[in-house]
Amino acid sequence: MPTIQNPSMSLQPLAAGVKLTVTYTAEVSAIEAFLMQNGLVVEERVQLFGIDGAQIGPTAIWTSTPEPLVLPVGSTSVARTREVTLPRASLQEDANEPIYVYLPARPGDPWWLRQQVLIGYRPDDDELLARVDLSYAGFPSATAADTPVVVLRG
Repeated sequence: MPTIQNPSMSLQPLAAGVKLTVTYTAEVSAIEAFLMQNGLVVEERVQLFGIDGAQIGPTAIWTSTPEPLVLPVGSTSVARTREVTLPRASLQEDANEPIYVYLPARPGDPWWLRQQVLIGYRPDDDELLARVDLSYAGFPSATAADTPVVVLRG
């Protein structure tokens, strides 16, 4: 069964969004390496989840397309990096607090007739983690590992 060593994630704010980078090392047994050199396909999938407290979000914010894991000949491990740039708004994993102003309906109207107008949302931090999943092609997940939680400010 493949194993995942040292999964990590970094988030880099860019003008076009946020660059997500997930790195890890995949390791397989000698017999799995032999089988992979002779046709066994191990697929890698990366998912990004939001965290609220200790609760991992019910659905993935982003899921990569499956990619085959390719080992160098004669090796039983390979270092992997997956990168993608996502819109900042798509990483908003929890609801921001709304900001309202109160305007009088007409000059001179009593205070209880004022109108509530939404002008935006308070920025908040988003807690995210990536899950790396390795599986034999056509079979359920063989192994999965989560990165440490990374906080994206505001």
